[in-house]
Amino acid sequence: MTTTTQRPLSAPARGMVWIPGGPFLMGSNSFYPEERPVHLVSVDGFWMDEHPVTVAAFRRFVKATGYVTWPNAPWTRRTSPAPTRTAWRPARWSSG
Repeated sequence: MTTTTQRPLSAPARGMVWIPGGPFLMGSNSFYPEERPVHLVSVDGFWMDEHPVTVAAFRRFVKATGYVTWPNAPWTRRTSPAPTRTAWRPARWSSG
């Protein structure tokens, strides 16, 4: 299992911190069946904003870049995944 844990020389933007990669145990053997089994996974290091992104900051980003969030993108069978059994479960439970 190989991951990129070495921090790059500079952050892609001001106010970002480096989160080193590495292995961790993912899943649960005692909660939802789709989370089984607990298994070892590894992630690469990544940059993360030091502080939470506010709605106002995200709005400025969207306006400046034209970014379209997944829920706001035009729906087509080709671009939208079919719902899974897990995705339908909350809708069924909330309707009763």
